[in-house]
Amino acid sequence: MNDAPVDIRKAVPEKPLNTGAFDPAIVSEALWSQWRETVKTHSIGREKLGRLAPTLQALPTVIWHKPLSDYVDYTVSEIRQLRTHGEKRVRVVLEVFYIVHEILANSSTENHLSVRLVPKFIEPLEQWVAEWLEKPGVPSAEEVRQHLSVPLLDQIKVDAGDTIYDLSAGRLGIHGAPQSVRQQSRQMEVTRARVYQLLEDCSKVMNVRWPEGQHQLSALTAKFKAEATDKDDLRLYLATVELFYPGKYRLSDEDTAE
Repeated sequence: MNDAPVDIRKAVPEKPLNTGAFDPAIVSEALWSQWRETVKTHSIGREKLGRLAPTLQALPTVIWHKPLSDYVDYTVSEIRQLRTHGEKRVRVVLEVFYIVHEILANSSTENHLSVRLVPKFIEPLEQWVAEWLEKPGVPSAEEVRQHLSVPLLDQIKVDAGDTIYDLSAGRLGIHGAPQSVRQQSRQMEVTRARVYQLLEDCSKVMNVRWPEGQHQLSALTAKFKAEATDKDDLRLYLATVELFYPGKYRLSDEDTAE
């Protein structure tokens, strides 16, 4: 019998488990001690705040990559006294620990199963990637739209807000013809450099939310390029990958319709 640990994934919800009920002002030192102990017991101190937070909009970018271990040895009172930790930042820290505790409190660490905490949107994406790595050919543009582009854009709306979502969806042509940065800069009355700067938030979000996506989609891209025929349309797939995980083939205005 194979006794290797099995990876049981638990999705981190996009909102607190008891929406509207979380109040950092009433978090006692006793409660906080329980939450810290859960993090220690399950050895997840290396997980990043940005990976597990309900939304990155509530979390300053400077602590997106801050591990939970940075807080497990502090009391609530000490966290409130940390430099640059105002009420908004403290709330998110406490809320992430609360969510982790609610998910893992009843999970035993003494069996052969392990738990991996991941944002909720990741699992179906990884399943889609795994399926296409195994089967021949390339997906249709509509399948890419439904199973890759739209889920990633939906997460961008959660983490970066409506403006970045609208720019990104327009760039990919999700609701119409793809828009160039030149078009978008005219519509917003800002410079093209500013549009590019805003679009870069997509990769910044995925770098903390789904860093594994870089490697997984790189492997899938190599497969699709090797198997695509002249009749296959990889534009949306490649544009989506380049938007969220930019590389040396960054799209320019010339790559999208005016």
